[in-house]
Amino acid sequence: MTEDDKLRPEESETGAENLQDAEDAQVDAASDDVEEEAEKSPEERIAELATALAEANDRSLRNLAEMENIRRRGRT
Repeated sequence: MTEDDKLRPEESETGAENLQDAEDAQVDAASDDVEEEAEKSPEERIAELATALAEANDRSLRNLAEMENIRRRGRT
């Protein structure tokens, strides 16, 4: 067994630890988001959702218009 082979098992353990740390960080961030949303009033949450809906509708209309433009360019 070479020196490199001896180091590889340790590296894989470290990789597993890093993966676990990353997963723990994601869980912590998700729980923080839930706590922040719980602190908002229903009116604030409704306003945020209405804004998100308007943005999604705008993106959808722009994508449809772009598809129509591409279709028209393809015909000529």
